[in-house]
Amino acid sequence: MKRKPYVLCIAAWVAGGKTTVVNELLNRLPNTKALYFDSYRVNFLRQDYYQWSINGNDYNDWRLEPIAHDIEKLLKEELDYIFLEIPMGNTHDVIAKYIDYTVFLDVPADVLLARSIMRDYCKRPSHKKKLDDPLASLSEWLTDYISRLRVTVFNYINVVKPRADLVIDGYRPVETIVDEIIQAIKETCQ
Repeated sequence: MKRKPYVLCIAAWVAGGKTTVVNELLNRLPNTKALYFDSYRVNFLRQDYYQWSINGNDYNDWRLEPIAHDIEKLLKEELDYIFLEIPMGNTHDVIAKYIDYTVFLDVPADVLLARSIMRDYCKRPSHKKKLDDPLASLSEWLTDYISRLRVTVFNYINVVKPRADLVIDGYRPVETIVDEIIQAIKETCQ
């Protein structure tokens, strides 16, 4: 009988390092594949994100069936591991049933904010639309962060982090983070 691939989910807030960690896991572990949340057009809200967050953060409001469909396809392959780069970890019923182990990358909110600014305003890829007035745009974004988004970050952490099997300091070097994850899944699989 064929052994099912081990499904590992990496969860973190935006700019928390999920993609970097998953890519390093792919480099270090053979016979693996990954699914990335940002590869999907996810329709999830009937209200704005802030309002949804203060009304309870129910991740089952998100329509993740396309991701579940792709997980099912990968489970039929002869793989050792499937890595899911999904912010909400195992908090969504449709996805949680596939996940064997969830890692939460715990990154301080100020670092998440700084990484978001660097990514979206300082390291903007050339194929992305250039901002007409980057400082005005950044000021608008930071004003929204202070008044609304900051609350959603902490609401997110309060819901997703406690459900993880392993919480890792996501501020450490990626190599150290991946070493710890590999060690944890080896222990779990024994």
